[in-house]
Amino acid sequence: MNPTTKKLRIAVILSEDYGYTRSVRRGIFRHAHAIGDVECHTFRQSEALADTLRAWGPDGIIIGHWPVCSNVLALGLPLVSCSGRSDFTIPTVCVDEDAAARLAADHFIERGFGRIGYVGMEGHLLSQRRRDALHRELKRRGREFEWFEFAVPHDGQTIDIYETDLGLEEWVASLPSQTVLRTYNDVLGYHVIDACTHAGIHVPDDIAVLGMDDDEDINLLPHPPLSSIRVPAEQVGFEAFSLLRDLISGRPAPADPVRIAATNVVTRASSETFAIENPKIREAIEFIHKNACTGIGVKDVLKHQTVSRPTFIKHFKAAVGRGPLSEIRRIRMDKAKQLLADTDQTTSEIATLCGYGNETRFYSTFQQFTDMTPGAYRKRFRMR
Repeated sequence: MNPTTKKLRIAVILSEDYGYTRSVRRGIFRHAHAIGDVECHTFRQSEALADTLRAWGPDGIIIGHWPVCSNVLALGLPLVSCSGRSDFTIPTVCVDEDAAARLAADHFIERGFGRIGYVGMEGHLLSQRRRDALHRELKRRGREFEWFEFAVPHDGQTIDIYETDLGLEEWVASLPSQTVLRTYNDVLGYHVIDACTHAGIHVPDDIAVLGMDDDEDINLLPHPPLSSIRVPAEQVGFEAFSLLRDLISGRPAPADPVRIAATNVVTRASSETFAIENPKIREAIEFIHKNACTGIGVKDVLKHQTVSRPTFIKHFKAAVGRGPLSEIRRIRMDKAKQLLADTDQTTSEIATLCGYGNETRFYSTFQQFTDMTPGAYRKRFRMR
């Protein structure tokens, strides 16, 4: 590096309240370090923030807080938001809430839930977007659902994980058995499980719970541990940094937010149950979920059935929304995506772990399901 070259200065204004924002920041800094000639510095929201930034002299700003202080906007610097709370009037990189809603709907339907609720934060823009995306997806599926909602009152944008008096206990006690609750984030998922425990409600048999963001600092705290929709937070940070560099270099801002798809549902004990009335179909689903990655086929599932193959497949599709072969493949692909994102195992090793004896067949199936090769998926979603 030429010692006279001026480093690009990027101001990063992100809280450390949740694992999601910490991961976004990690993605920003890792990208900056990989490129070099970039100086990133974290700033906290304060009344004097604009003056502090002016004194430091950044070339651009990445912000996660919303709304943005008017004094910061008045600096006239290139600015990128990496928060779904943004009103999208400035360039934004965020999680694709519609993709997350599709994952949640799949998770609920495959387990037979017809009573679905949402626990969000009152007056919180991102919470409302997540609720509305889920509601749209459930309506799109053309199924009849009972819909419940509980809006948590709050001060500011965060909730103390150890605050227990949110009014949830009485509400969860009023819900019918075999209801599943999607929560705005994992902090609220923690509170829902805590409220169920105090109300004598068994999770997941009475009420199942699915969080959002997959913050392991939180999800392993409650009993039972919280299932959650995993989001590529580091990828959000990576893309926010890339977009800001483009803006600094004079490239035009995109017309729409850059949306990064959620990757998969990490199933833990809080939703590991099946609310399917037909006992034979429930038995088949449980068998598939337990053995999909051991190389089973539909014929292995049929060994435990007493009806003909066409009749079984008809009943299975009615309960789950897809056939047994599609369900086996979906579970294998979810496992493959998790291994590609979280491990350094080779494609051949992952193919074997997902029940494919043939790496070529695994490769083609993965590409069919994701429109990406395994290598491209790993490059996009693995930030380590």
